[in-house]
This record gives sequence, structure tokens and C-alpha cells, in this order.
Amino acid sequence: MKLVVSFLATILLLAGGAFAASSENSGEVQPIRIACVGDSITVGMGIGKGFDYPSQLQDRLGSGWKVGNFGVSGRTLLRKGDYPYWNENAFHQAQAFHPDVVIILLGANDTKPQNWVHVSGFLQDYTDLVKTFQALPSHPKVYVCRPCPVPEPGNYGINETNIREEIKMVDQVARNLQLPVIDLHGTLEKSPHVFPDRVHPNSKGAALIADTVYTALTGKNAADLIQANSYFSDHAILQRGAPHPVWGIAPNGTAITVTFSGQTISTIAQDGKWKVTLQPLEASATPQTLTIKTVTKGISIKDILVGDVWLAGGQSNMERQLGPRPPQKEIIGAQETIAAADLPLIRQFYVPQRVAEAEVEDVYGNWTLTTPGTAEHFSAVAFFFARDLQPKIGVPLGIIHSSWGGTLAEAWMSPEAVVALGDLANRSAKVPNLTSGLYHTMLKPLLPAPIKGVIWYQGESNNDRPLPYRKVFPALIEDWRKQYHDKKLPFLFVQIAPFGKSVPELREAQFLTLQHTPHTAMVVTMDVGDAADIHPADKGPVGRRLALAARAVAYGENIEYSGPLYRAMKVSGASIILEFDHTGSGLASRAGELRGFTIAGSDGDFIPATAVIEGDKIRVTSAQVSAPVAVRYGWGNVPEGNLMNKEGLPASPFRTDVK
Repeated sequence: MKLVVSFLATILLLAGGAFAASSENSGEVQPIRIACVGDSITVGMGIGKGFDYPSQLQDRLGSGWKVGNFGVSGRTLLRKGDYPYWNENAFHQAQAFHPDVVIILLGANDTKPQNWVHVSGFLQDYTDLVKTFQALPSHPKVYVCRPCPVPEPGNYGINETNIREEIKMVDQVARNLQLPVIDLHGTLEKSPHVFPDRVHPNSKGAALIADTVYTALTGKNAADLIQANSYFSDHAILQRGAPHPVWGIAPNGTAITVTFSGQTISTIAQDGKWKVTLQPLEASATPQTLTIKTVTKGISIKDILVGDVWLAGGQSNMERQLGPRPPQKEIIGAQETIAAADLPLIRQFYVPQRVAEAEVEDVYGNWTLTTPGTAEHFSAVAFFFARDLQPKIGVPLGIIHSSWGGTLAEAWMSPEAVVALGDLANRSAKVPNLTSGLYHTMLKPLLPAPIKGVIWYQGESNNDRPLPYRKVFPALIEDWRKQYHDKKLPFLFVQIAPFGKSVPELREAQFLTLQHTPHTAMVVTMDVGDAADIHPADKGPVGRRLALAARAVAYGENIEYSGPLYRAMKVSGASIILEFDHTGSGLASRAGELRGFTIAGSDGDFIPATAVIEGDKIRVTSAQVSAPVAVRYGWGNVPEGNLMNKEGLPASPFRTDVK
């Protein structure tokens, strides 16, 4: 049985029907669970992910509450409607959620002509819906909402005339069952501009709904919130050795005092925001508490360590968690890795996936400890990176996990950087690839916080435009360094793995970025790919190689951290001699003679070649090419090749005839 403070006696403030539990609920008490039941307005149709009203309500309430979105587009409250909510899985899921609170926002679709003919059943069906939830073992408090206004002339058959008739019936249900009413119609009727299609509120309209529901639940005005940014939450790791801002929101004029690690700094909130800057912190594995005080309120953020923080970004191969993700293959070694994941000095800050056309103030993420109970949710690549690196650096290590599968590089770049690319940029208006949309929501809000470096796994979604990617990718790196005010910010990235549709020109673009961008490193994955799966399951070597690169590039260790990288060639008779960087303690081949080399003469016809290691060079020949001009290695969507150095790190694919 979950440990919840007596619901009627303590959580509910019966005077006014508001909740007394604050957003700072923590410890052993389980969060108050809110089920948001509704149609497309609850779903957030036309709004970027994470900006529907239940998500924004969650942001306002904080970790002491758990808000579930159980909306289904186009559904009616009426049992005889064309698409009754009663028949949806979401209805049963809302009940299985064991809610402490239910918010019902239904009725818009019932005003359509084909449904309004059954309006005589509205009172009974609404009553039955409420009683279904009230009968649950969790005995939730049910709130009914007056439906949103519909600016004339309406749309989709939904109209304001019938909405006003529904309001009378909703009020009647509330009187009969003694339920609290949330007046969303009154909140929004003077804001027709937030209904771009005259039915569905935009993100600003959803924010007004969230504010109204927040006030109904807590008895407080959302504008009076005093909070730290979500980055500053229990179990956080802060970056050592650099000035560290701490920021949040508060009403104008509020005096804020922040105390941490022997430092106390005060400020006054302006424009609803506040920020102080701590002097550079020393690494510490001893848990500390950060306090934020006003005249009337105190917030304590506990178990904070100080060490190094790395941002793990990109698309699905970075997003892929250590635990199961059907239908993808299980991560190799996942079960034993998770079972042994008792790593209190490694923590992850997960950035929820959201996209927007404009900047937002907070990512609304959270820090988690690394334990056998939580490790399955950790980015697999980032987990193996952190597990290998942390013992070497000897300080706590935090991972900011900000990734989204299937995303373009341009979605992660600032608007200014995209504009500077001109026609080279792949602009998109689609979610999640809205140009700069992820920069606005999953990077920019974090930028005040310093980091040690970036690990990046992306490129698959730019696969159809490999030549522009030669400019796009280094522009992204330059952009992020500019945003972090660090021209030398270590940026370590993964060359995309072999896959049937992954063109070699994209890997070449990554290789060229490495060659021309200082303070970077590239992890090669030729030996750990999967020709039939764009999400290879062998993530361990990827993370470990990133950790090697970090030790060299970010921490200055004199170690070999890369496989052989092509540097130069010269023609010697009927042979081509290749020279490499990162030969380590010597060139080598994995499993037999060298494979994957082709050679061509002036006709440009590349044919399989013989390659032989000669010291730190390779001689490439073919009896069919007497006057060679170019060599390629691993040149294909699923490249074959076994060149490595004696440290076991594979060579990058390349061609000497770069075009």
C-alpha cells in the first residue's frame, strides 16, 4: 500500500476544496496522482510535445505530484456519441493510475450535430463517469471543468451555442454530486487569440488552463510561485572549478537568499526571475544541501555533490536506455550491468522531450541516483561512458541526458546559427525536427549551468544530406561552444554505425569535422554496428571509447584514444602508400589479413586491393591497376574493414579522393 498522508485529513484542504500538500513534498510520501481526463484539448492537439496543459500543470506542481494525461482526441462524454470516451483504453488506464485527483474536461465534441442529438443523456452519462472514478479504491477527489470557449464561428462542428448549454449541465452535475468546478470557459473567453483554429488552445492557452487548475488544486496563484530551476533538485551534481549560477522564479521584488558550500548570496527577483552566481566550487563527494530562502518560505535541495558534468546529446542511439525498449534488441550485457549499478557518484539529469518555436525557461528535468533500480532508464552510451570515466577522474560525475530519436542537427542549433548556414541548413516545421525547436526547449534553458564537455551521437537523420553536413555539424559545435562561452569546450562524438541505409559520405563529413575542429574526438563504430539495425545493441564499446577520448581531450592524459586516422598518401610505382595519425603502439589487423581496401586508376573504377602493413604505413596495390591515383577504405553503407591499432581501436573509413 502506498504511503500517502491521510488524504481527507491532510492532503485536502477542504476549505475551498484546495490541496494543502505543497510542491515540495518529498521523502517517503508518494506523490499525489492526478488523472487528466479529456479530449484533444487535454491531449494538446497542435501543441509541441510537453506543452499540453497536463504537462504544464506538472511543471507548476513539482515533484510532489504526478500528473497523467489520459486525453483522447475526438472523444465524447456521451455514450451514444460517435466516439465515446467510455470505449477508450485511456479511460481504463486512468482508473488503473489509482488517481488521488481526477480532472474531467470533456464536452467539446458532444456539441457536434451528430452528437448533440443525444444530448438528453449528457447529465446521466456525466454523473456515471464521475461515480466510476469516485468508486475507485483510491477514492479520488473529482473536479469537473466548464468547457473551453469556442470563438465564433467555431470549427469541426464544435460551436459556442451548445458549449453554453453544456455549462449549465456541468454545473448541475457539480451541484448534484457536490463537486468543485474549474471554470475554464471564464478563464479563456476573453482570450480568443489563444485558439488558432477556434477550438484548440495553443501553448499559451494551455498555460492558462494549467494555471487555473493549479489554483483550484492548491489555492495559490501560479504567478506567486517561488522555485529553483529544475536543474537544482535533490541528488544534483554541480560543475566544479567554474562560477556556477543558481536561478529560478519568484514574484517581482522577492528577496532571495541562496546558501551552499559555505557561500551565502542574496538578490531581488525582477521580471519574475532571480539568479545568483556561486564562486567556483571544489569537487566534493560529501552530500551538501542548497537552501533558498525568502521572508516566508524556505526550500532545501538535498544530497548535492560537486564534480564534473557532461552533456549527452543527439538522437536515438544516445537516447536508447540501458533497459528494454521493444522492439529494439536488448543492450549487450544489460542485465548484469544493471544488477551491478550501485554507483552513487554517477547521476543522470534527464531532460524531457519537448519542442517549441520560442525559448522556454525550464526543461523541467530531474536528477536520479544510479542504482540497480534506476540504471535501466540511463542512456546506455552515457552510462558506459560515465562508469568508465568516473573512477579515472576521481570526482562525482553527472550526465545531462538531452536527446531525441530521429532528430536533425538543425533542430539542436540556435536560430542565429541556422540562419548563418543559409541554404545548407535543412529547415523543418515538423515535430520533433522544428528548426531550433529542441535548442529552445532542451538546451537553452540549461545554458547558465557550466559543464565539462559534450558527448554526441547523431547524424543518421542528416544522412540524406551528407555534403551540407560537412558545414552543419561543425557549425553546431561552434554554436554550442558560443552558447556555453567556452571556445575549447570538449566535444566528443560518435561516427554513425554501419547500417544498410547509412551512406559513407555522412561518416566522411564527421571525419572532416574532426580534422578541422580542435578539441574534438571521434569514436569509430565499424566493428560494433549492425547491418540490419540502425540501433546496434553493443553500446559498451562506444561508451568506453568516449571515456578514453575524454581522458585525453578533456583531462590531458597522454593515452591513445583513437583508432588510426588517414592523414596522407603518396604514389610509389604501382602502389599507394598511406600514412596515419593515431597509430598507437603500431598498426594491426583484426582477424587475419587487412580487408576493406579498394584502389583505382584515373578511370575512377575502384576494385578490391591488397593492403599490407609496413611499419606505421600501409601499402595498397592491385595487379589490375598499374597507375593508381586513389584508395578507399571501408567505403560503403555497411563497410567492411579490420584495420586498427594495437590498442584495439578501429580505423575510420576514408577515401583519398575527397570530393
